Amino acid sequence: MLAVFLESEGVCKLYHSPFARAAKTAQIISAINRIPCVEESRLVEWRMQEETEIQVRRRMKAIFDQSLAEVAGIGSIGLVSHGGPIGALLQELGIDPNELAVYRTRFDTTNPLPPAAAWQVERKDGKNSSWNFSLKFIPSLT
Repeated sequence: MLAVFLESEGVCKLYHSPFARAAKTAQIISAINRIPCVEESRLVEWRMQEETEIQVRRRMKAIFDQSLAEVAGIGSIGLVSHGGPIGALLQELGIDPNELAVYRTRFDTTNPLPPAAAWQVERKDGKNSSWNFSLKFIPSLT
């Protein structure tokens, strides 16, 4: 279901965490949609004993910026990561903390989305404006 959704959104390339569950998800989507998927170590799960929140936010923002520059004008990109780093990236991009808190309490106390879900992040009005955030896809359990 996630592959179909990402195809409908024009995702033309995926970057994924090296952790098995994220890598497998990206590989399945890649095979179904016939798009490249690339392992990216910066998308790894939050290493709580080794990293501060600021460090996670910076590494996630760095891969976000790099991937945006790479695919500019040819489509959308997908980052397949884990709840903690995704939340950190959303914060770094300026999501309203109250909005993020609603999602965290909806799914559990830390993750702003359930497994195989997708946030969409896009510019509001042009190249240098702030971002719009929406949890666009939640897989059905049926």
